[in-house]
Amino acid sequence: MRQGTKRLVVSMIFAAGTSSCGLVPGSGGGEDECTDVPQPVVLELKAMAPLPPSAPAIAPTIETYKTCSAMQDDLRTDWQTHSTYRNYPEDDGYYTPVAERAYPRPSAKPAPRKQCPGTVVAARSAAKESDTNDGAVAERAVSAPVAAGASGGAATQTSADKMEVKTFTNVQEKGVDEADTVKIGDHHIYVLQGDALQVINRQTMAPIGVLHFTGLAGINLYADGDTLVATGNATNAAGVGTTSVQILAAAEGQMPLPQKTHELTGYATDSRYVNGHLVLVFRDFLPWNAYGGDPTAAPIAIDGDAVHGIPCDRIVKASVHDFDSRFVKVVSLDARHPDGAPQFTAAIGGGDQIYMTESALYLTKAGIEGQYGYRAPEMEKLLVTKLAFDADTGAVSPVASGLIDGRVKDQWAFQEYAVDGGKVLSVATSTGSLLDHYGAAVAQNHLWVLRQNETSLDVAAVIHDFGTGEDIRSVRYVNDMAYVVTFKKTDPLFAFAMANPLAPKLLGELKVPGFSVYMHPVAPGRMLGIGFDADDQGEFAWYQGLQVSLFDVSDPMALNRLDNVVLGQRGSYSDVTGDHHAFFFDESRMLVGMPAVLLGGKAEDKGSTMATELAFSGAIFYKVEAAKLTEAARVSHADLLPDACKAQLASGHWWQDKTVSLDINRMYSVDGKLLTVSRFGLKTWDPEHLDQPATATLAFTGGDAAQLCGGAYQYGL
Repeated sequence: MRQGTKRLVVSMIFAAGTSSCGLVPGSGGGEDECTDVPQPVVLELKAMAPLPPSAPAIAPTIETYKTCSAMQDDLRTDWQTHSTYRNYPEDDGYYTPVAERAYPRPSAKPAPRKQCPGTVVAARSAAKESDTNDGAVAERAVSAPVAAGASGGAATQTSADKMEVKTFTNVQEKGVDEADTVKIGDHHIYVLQGDALQVINRQTMAPIGVLHFTGLAGINLYADGDTLVATGNATNAAGVGTTSVQILAAAEGQMPLPQKTHELTGYATDSRYVNGHLVLVFRDFLPWNAYGGDPTAAPIAIDGDAVHGIPCDRIVKASVHDFDSRFVKVVSLDARHPDGAPQFTAAIGGGDQIYMTESALYLTKAGIEGQYGYRAPEMEKLLVTKLAFDADTGAVSPVASGLIDGRVKDQWAFQEYAVDGGKVLSVATSTGSLLDHYGAAVAQNHLWVLRQNETSLDVAAVIHDFGTGEDIRSVRYVNDMAYVVTFKKTDPLFAFAMANPLAPKLLGELKVPGFSVYMHPVAPGRMLGIGFDADDQGEFAWYQGLQVSLFDVSDPMALNRLDNVVLGQRGSYSDVTGDHHAFFFDESRMLVGMPAVLLGGKAEDKGSTMATELAFSGAIFYKVEAAKLTEAARVSHADLLPDACKAQLASGHWWQDKTVSLDINRMYSVDGKLLTVSRFGLKTWDPEHLDQPATATLAFTGGDAAQLCGGAYQYGL
């Protein structure tokens, strides 16, 4: 049913600050210029709820294969259809099928997007129930699709045993820990140096020893009380990629001792840790045979009625037939009961981004822009698959999927809300391109709300097309509000009311120079943004030095930037802009901190070239006051760096780089001390007197400076 859009038009005067710009929702983004003169602004409050045009050509479902033969038939059909596409004529550039296209070819100038909201109700099919029992035996123990809230697998603990993981890591969801290269347990501090693990006594800050994870790459850690979990990628004797999960126990003052090692096929690329359960996501590939279109040939290799150890009748069918040859496997391990067998589930295609709560895991498949290789920007789709997670048993079960327009920047684009005894998922996406070439659709941004309806995630509400001509740089959900930053020339900070997630409302927009890549709430009505300054070039803007901004979000209809600081010149960087784990906030002291490498030396402080002279490396701390950021201190580990490393600090970085400084990378409040950590050592400080020298310094030994400073080395990441 089509519902009318509710509009409330309010005229009001806003006194814009020195660097603030007009508050004009939906005004075209980068085409507007900033002004320092207060101007009357018309603000439209839009209750944009369900109204899309029509159902998409592809409809996601949650269904498992009945047999391996059924899977082979499905994949064979995909291959044969895909192979009918060829690229012609030469001046066309689009893949053209021999038969009629599944999607129409876009015109050279795409028609303007309709500005009406709506709902797409995806076709759904009931989940197929497996005849086999949900077990926990080796790599064949897979959770079958079940109704939301149900779980499978052997119970390993009861609700009474549930213990929240105590983490010092800056994470997205409470109770859901995230992997990092530095972790703090009840009695130990763990710091990775490549494949070497420095083990430090948390109480005395004295070194206990070094543990080597020989042959592993991409190592990540979790600490849960006195349990240490380490994951890393390797290649076995047969040349097959594997993931090693090592569970160790560490008594106070002692080195960690191995308890259990799991060797799992494929490379795990992301993970979470909830209530003692490690959940790993593998983005692997189907084991394709040499297949040339022979209708009788088997497209993939099957080993004992299983693929990569997963029985075919427990593998979720490909929801979208665009010939995605990836194979996504989710593995759940109980680290508190290490002898328990892993639990598995799998699906064909996707697995690009994950978001997890204490009761659900969401997987996404990006880049769905048409069927069988044909792509057009205005058809860019995102498949979202929901898996129920049982925090007591660790069971992970596919339950629903849905399809929306766009792509997400990172995990912060997602937020789950409780509504009417169930859960809905909010997702912020971007579509189109910032550049006008090859007939690309203009960049747009959208805020979706998905609600589970049997095995389908239906669009319950959507706000279409804000920040026109720009794309999303950061998202943050805080209580009943959602904040989205888009950018092309200026930074529009959009505020959305999510008190009723089924009827989100765009309340306000603030334009300021530059953009925030990471946002963090620091007090009621106060939001901190870390990103980059920008130099307006007319049709675009050059990013410049690091920028820290303090926003007043207490009144979403009158957003304001209270204070901002620009640090260094173009090329300066912070670990925070690529990894939120590097951000530090001590709420009790209203103290924020960020690693920073500041570059200078350019004749002009603006422009496209990067600075090349090192001005500072270390960490910068600010006291957050009511309306002001006051620098509290700058601290450094420069004295711990080998001489061979110091010259590399002055290398400038692109704003999108996931930079990892050679200086300080992490900061924590631990037992009344402020702890700073780099790959070369750690220091402690008196948080009340940060302008004083460090109270303790520990230089790590045994590391290879050439390896630790190498350009390819990424601090264990």
